[in-house]
Order: sequence, then C-alpha cells, then structure tokens
Amino acid sequence: SKCLLHIRSLKQVLISLRAEMIRRFQPRMLSDYRGRSAKHFECSFFFVLAVVCCERALNVTHTLGCVLHRATRVVHLDARQKVIAGVAREKSSCQASESGGQVASPLPLTVGVGTCLVPNEAPQPSFFESLGGVFGMGAAAPCGVGEQIGWSLQAGYRLVDTAQRYENEAGIGDALAKAMAAGTVSREELFVTTKVWVEAMGYEQTLRSIEKSLAKLRLSYVDLLLLHWPGDFGQTPSLKECRETRLYTWRAMEQAMKDGRVRNIGVANFGKRHLLELLEFAEVRPAVNQFEVHPFNTRSELVELCQREGIQVMGYSPLGGRNAGGAGTGVTDELLQHPTLTLIAANHGKTSAQVMLRWQIQRGITPIPKASSSERLAENFNVFDFELLAEEMALIGALDRGAFVVFDDEGMP
Repeated sequence: SKCLLHIRSLKQVLISLRAEMIRRFQPRMLSDYRGRSAKHFECSFFFVLAVVCCERALNVTHTLGCVLHRATRVVHLDARQKVIAGVAREKSSCQASESGGQVASPLPLTVGVGTCLVPNEAPQPSFFESLGGVFGMGAAAPCGVGEQIGWSLQAGYRLVDTAQRYENEAGIGDALAKAMAAGTVSREELFVTTKVWVEAMGYEQTLRSIEKSLAKLRLSYVDLLLLHWPGDFGQTPSLKECRETRLYTWRAMEQAMKDGRVRNIGVANFGKRHLLELLEFAEVRPAVNQFEVHPFNTRSELVELCQREGIQVMGYSPLGGRNAGGAGTGVTDELLQHPTLTLIAANHGKTSAQVMLRWQIQRGITPIPKASSSERLAENFNVFDFELLAEEMALIGALDRGAFVVFDDEGMP
C-alpha cells in the first residue's frame, strides 16, 4: 500500500513536470524559426526529448501502479474475506447453540437498492414536461418501482429494501414475481427487506401489518423485517409508553420469526439509547440497524457500537440523500463535487459515488443507494473491483461534520 502511494505521488510529480516544461518552452518552439541559431534548435531538440522521456516515465509508473494496485487489492480482499468468513462461522455457531441448531440467514455485505419515495407507477409528465423531453430540454422522468427493480436485477442487485411507509410493496412484489417467473433470479438469491411503520406498532397491529406486507410482496416470507422508527412522530407519549410500545412490537416481530414469516429481525433509525434499551429485553437480538450514513455524517460511534454487539449496519442515503428529507434537501451534489472524493475517484478510475459506496463496504456497512436510471443503478453496483487504501479511508472519514439529512434519531423519546 505504501509503495502504491509513492508511485501515485511520483506520477503526480511527473505530470506537473511535463505541464511546466510545455508551459515554458512550447511557445518558443512555435515561434518563427527564421534567424534562429543552432543553439535554439539544440534546445528545442532537448525539450522534445525531455517531454518524450517524461511521457515514457509516466507510462512506466502507470503500469507499475496498476500492477501494485491489483496485487494490493487481491491481498486486501483475500484477508477481508477470511475475516468475514471467520466472523460468519463464529456467529453461526453461536446462533445455532442458542436457537437449538436453527441459523438465521446472514445479511449480505453488498450494495442494495433503495426504494424510498419511488412510486408503484411512474408519474405521468405534464404537457410542458413532455414537450421539454421531446426537444431534449427536460430532465429524465422518474421511473416506477417496477422499472427500477427490473433494471436493478439485470445489473446484479439481489438485496431490495422497501417499507410499509413507502407504499410500493405491491409494485416490488409484481416486479419480483415477474423476474422469478422469467428465470432472471430465484427466491433463494433474493434478500428482501421491509419495515413496520409507526402506525402499526403494537403486538396485534404489527402481526397484521406483516401479513399485509407479505401479501403485497407476493412472498411467503421476508428475509429481514425492521422496526422503522423508535416511536411515533405525531405523538409525545412518555418514555415509559414508548418503551412499552417498542417492547410489544418487538415481541410480535420475534413471533413472526418463530412462525417462519420472517428470517431476520432488526431496527432502523435506532440511536445508542434506543439500541441499548432494546438489548435489555430482546429475546432475539436485532440482526441489523439501518440508519443514515455518508461521509458528512459517518456515525462512527453508533457503527462501532453495532459492530461490537454483532449487529450489521445498513446505511441509507449513502450518497448524501438528495431530497430524502424533502425537496431541496440533501448534500449529494456537494459530496459528488468534493475535491477529496474526486481526487480519490480519479486515482482509481471511478466516480465519487462509487468511492463513497466502496468506503461504506470497507467499513462493514451495507449501503442502499437509490437511483432512477439504469445507468446510475449499474454504476452504483460496480464497486467490487477496487480497494481503497487505509489513507484514503481516513481522508473520507475526516469529512464528517455530523450533518443529518433526514432526522436525528437521538431526539426521539
């Protein structure tokens, strides 16, 4: 890794040297040669020779850098896979002993497809929007969730994230049924997540909502069921009432898991206080905590707590959450243009978005970005052929400023 970093530094020096030579001497070469002395032509010759040598040196350093990068990536990925495999074996043995041999399916460390705010059907454009699209002046029309899922499966995605609140479970169910019928994907390959909304919290309400979700998704079980929020936004109940509501809801989710309607259960938007409270009374420990994570809000303390407790982290709004908290919200544009991210992206021949997603994966986080075009979906999934250096990981982590795009969950009762 250190050799690769030195090679990249040398490459940047050579690029700067080449640019400086061209800036200083090229105007003289292009000027009128009449009346020039032999000394002038001799200087011009050595200028061309120096530029050629610089180009050759650049080619050599680029080739050497590529070789070192591939070697480093193979070593890092091999070591990471061994660690992940060891952790998986340890977790499996613990779960098997605790549950009488029955082991829950693990959450894949991959890129999932987020579907928040994606409707069942694509909204019909207005007359002026249609006219703008015809003449190339309009933005691409938002897609429906069926199109999004179809493109995602073709690009290689297998983890699909939805929720009762998103009101698109039916559209996702139709898209998945169509893909399975066509042989594009099997049920065993899919990892489907949905969430219990706050209005369905409580024992009986939660069980009924799970059955409704399964019917809409056209599935006999979901791979992961999350409690969407710690409490209800529209009410201000006491801490005791909130705790009891979470307890009854969690008991219903545990029962659904026992009944085989759910393979794994977890939470979303749970801060440190909510998570520690849940661990006190949970008979089945949460497998996942899903919350907002991006370079401007790294959530390092909460990530470390989850990983210390054996809870997998799913990160939503991993690219900054454009419009996630309402129209005009999010820091996506600022992140995509940030010089630290663009420089790292250039070093790897990737985009800033791909660098952010790779940063999450190397932290052990499963990101679930949202995209509304087949090109963006494919780009977001193409993050498994490179590895960020430790120095690059640290530079991205240093961008943290605790900026919430959606909601600061610690403020909830």
